[in-house]
Amino acid sequence: MPQDGGFKEFAALFHEGLFVNLICYGDESGIHDATGLQPGSDVAVVAGCFALKHEWEAFEILWCNVLEKYRVPVFHMSDFVASEFHPKPPYSGLSKQEREDFVTDLCKVVRACPIYKVGRAVHVKEYAEVFPDKVKSFFRHPYHFCFWQLLSEFVDGNEMRLSWFPRGERVAFFFEQQDQFSDHAVQTFNRFISKLDPTHLLGSIAFVRKDYYVPLQAADLFAYRYRTRESRARREGASVVILERGSWDEILFDEKTSTHYYDADAMRGITPRLIQGIERWRD
Repeated sequence: MPQDGGFKEFAALFHEGLFVNLICYGDESGIHDATGLQPGSDVAVVAGCFALKHEWEAFEILWCNVLEKYRVPVFHMSDFVASEFHPKPPYSGLSKQEREDFVTDLCKVVRACPIYKVGRAVHVKEYAEVFPDKVKSFFRHPYHFCFWQLLSEFVDGNEMRLSWFPRGERVAFFFEQQDQFSDHAVQTFNRFISKLDPTHLLGSIAFVRKDYYVPLQAADLFAYRYRTRESRARREGASVVILERGSWDEILFDEKTSTHYYDADAMRGITPRLIQGIERWRD
């Protein structure tokens, strides 16, 4: 059953008293090595899942029904993948077919709900090679570059806002609680509001527990699958990602999905705009 309190308590996190109806739950993947050399770190991703508050409430019931069906208290995609080679609870009791069906059912829940998924990814080694020092010193880590791009997508992404959400709707961001990037991310968010959000679309940000805020588990699934998809495509030299019919990714990456991968050419293309933004930021 859904964990009590998540939605009832969310407004208390925003001390300025700003009420928001649009919520983004976000997560990251591949950010554990800034050099991109460790396994799973060649591509860094920050992703967010946007939906209205009442839609998240309906989603949580469906998601938790799947967790209960497969006897999984809390879903973590990285733990699920690791358990294939080193079985341990809560996934060790699942057969190979049940493992496949479990994630398929989770993907179907996300697809069935009006959740708009946004993912921004960057090739970590090319990030270090292509961006000038001024850009890299500003962002500090590929995580913060992807985080910036995610915020920009909502502030600048008129098509997304007008197609899926009420005009002028502000958004509250929730990310999984962690120490490595949260302080700088909050500083970036607040500075973004003051300098680069003239229409005041960004509400607040908080870093919270994944077991308490169930929709973070969906963001975890989306971020991990997006990172895996892009990493595999780059290894295989594919310019277009083809999704196998009926696969997890084919279910998950539907028409309500916006992803962008920054390779060397894309990074060179946006460098002038980033430098302009950084200069405005520092004024």
